[in-house]
Amino acid sequence: MGLSVGVVRIDYLDEPQTPVSDFLKHLAMNSSLGLSNGELWGGGWDGNMFLEFERNTLVEGAELWCNDGGVSDTERAELLVWITNLPAQTGYVMLHIGL
Repeated sequence: MGLSVGVVRIDYLDEPQTPVSDFLKHLAMNSSLGLSNGELWGGGWDGNMFLEFERNTLVEGAELWCNDGGVSDTERAELLVWITNLPAQTGYVMLHIGL
């Protein structure tokens, strides 16, 4: 049986504004993104949460959130650019969300 260990380093980003902040708050409360096939790893405590997504899954969930929330095309584009610019390792993005 193998063992993997990693060191988590958090690089805090500038405080996101709407629509990114609204999406992240939704994500903290609904981390499955409404996707039945999305791979998700995460956990939370006392208003803090670590979530790891395949970037494509995060984009797909953001698209669903935009459609469900009536987000404008401009806001949708802003959110998708923000997600695209997140640092990823081997196609995965890990977020720390603190509420």
